[in-house]
Amino acid sequence: MIETSIHDLYLRKIRAVDHDATFRLTVYQYEDHLLRDLKAVEYLTISPRSEFIMRVRDIADEVWTMIQGEASFHWQDKRANSPTYQDKFEYLTSSPLMMLVPFGVAFGYRAISQEVTLVRLATHIDNDDQSYRWEKNE
Repeated sequence: MIETSIHDLYLRKIRAVDHDATFRLTVYQYEDHLLRDLKAVEYLTISPRSEFIMRVRDIADEVWTMIQGEASFHWQDKRANSPTYQDKFEYLTSSPLMMLVPFGVAFGYRAISQEVTLVRLATHIDNDDQSYRWEKNE
């Protein structure tokens, strides 16, 4: 597990297994979290030219997995009752990564030098999530 400065944000590097020309990457396991009743699974390809926006979900956690590429991930705690309210965290990686993003935490990502492949798992269908601008020096 990767240490973060945001309460309940969970990051874990995942390892690909290559066996007999079959590439397997477990993007989520039952033990990872209580996210059991999935309503949405998305596969995304992000270009370095993609617009950077942070979004926060008000009602449900999400699990994101970076499968390939190099990306910069950004979080900011928007939960007023959280011990880490307004704290920010950034993480740069080119290794596969599983991320549990708690509801109330703004989340965004950028592809660095090539396309990035992400999978998103959610227990609720998208709603009108709030968007935030990332201000590095706030």
